[in-house]
Amino acid sequence: MKSLPVIVLVLSLLASSASAQDIEITDGIYLSTPAGERCVHATYLEHVTMDVVIVCPAYPGFRGMEIGLEMTGRGNTALIPTVPDLVWDPPVDDDPAFYGVSWAIASPIPTSTWFVPMSFDIFYLDSGPITFRIAAMRPSSIPEPLPAYVGDPGDALVPLNPLPTGAGYDFAINADDCQLGPATYTCVPIADEALSWGAVKSLYR
Repeated sequence: MKSLPVIVLVLSLLASSASAQDIEITDGIYLSTPAGERCVHATYLEHVTMDVVIVCPAYPGFRGMEIGLEMTGRGNTALIPTVPDLVWDPPVDDDPAFYGVSWAIASPIPTSTWFVPMSFDIFYLDSGPITFRIAAMRPSSIPEPLPAYVGDPGDALVPLNPLPTGAGYDFAINADDCQLGPATYTCVPIADEALSWGAVKSLYR
């Protein structure tokens, strides 16, 4: 039996207090700007880049993902996903309170303890705060109410666990309670047996 190395990963995460958290995590996901901000201020017509960050993946390869975003306060603001050249479904964007996207690539890309598989260009066209929560795609390919990625080898569909922020949302624009605080996450070792999934599905539709 082999296991992945235990790596302590320090992230700048939004928290309700400045006290550090120490959470063991595998297959984690969070949202932030490229600078690591979990909440930002924006003016009308401004563009905000929001990265989808995966941490502590159990698989060494990545072949695609599906993710939903539940939003409050969104009226006209547009979201444009930025992904590699690949096979993907049209985004689910028929509800201002939800946006979803799923995509896959033919050849896997290597993972690391911290990597950004995709981003969103947010074109801010509202006047009030908008909050984002990580959610499952609609419809979802897994029974859990979570986003997921395709792990390689084996094309396993792996649930992703949103990292807690303590603020009730995963990313925000113009939120009144925007606070940043440090948090520490430990990548836990995963045995080979834990890397197999009973019902393997593909994101290819």
